[in-house]
Amino acid sequence: MSDYGADIRRFMAGASREQASVATRAVSLRVLSGVVLRTPVDTGRARANWQASVGQGGRGEVDAEDKGGGATIERGAAAIGQQRGFEQVVLENNLPYIGKLEDGSSRQAPDGMVANTLAALGLNPGRER
Repeated sequence: MSDYGADIRRFMAGASREQASVATRAVSLRVLSGVVLRTPVDTGRARANWQASVGQGGRGEVDAEDKGGGATIERGAAAIGQQRGFEQVVLENNLPYIGKLEDGSSRQAPDGMVANTLAALGLNPGRER
């Protein structure tokens, strides 16, 4: 498997504003989809609380449930689609127990969601599981 993260860094180093935007949106959507679909499901609240925004985070909790994850990914994709140029995309989940889920408190995701998604994309090779 190639080092996706290294490939992205090389590309971005010489990218135009539009190329950077296309790449950022594509990678952000892959990360969002990965963490949503790797998030354990009981009520679907943890999945529904993954949020994407451009430039800033800190939007609090979402009062929703999404067991399948599709609505959450669709909502996040709409936000990611607003990204332009070199703007940062923020992916977050503000539930008080999301850290425990990431640390393996659920038998459905004993190795977490975020670290595994980033490792699968070659974006966090130091924490592959």
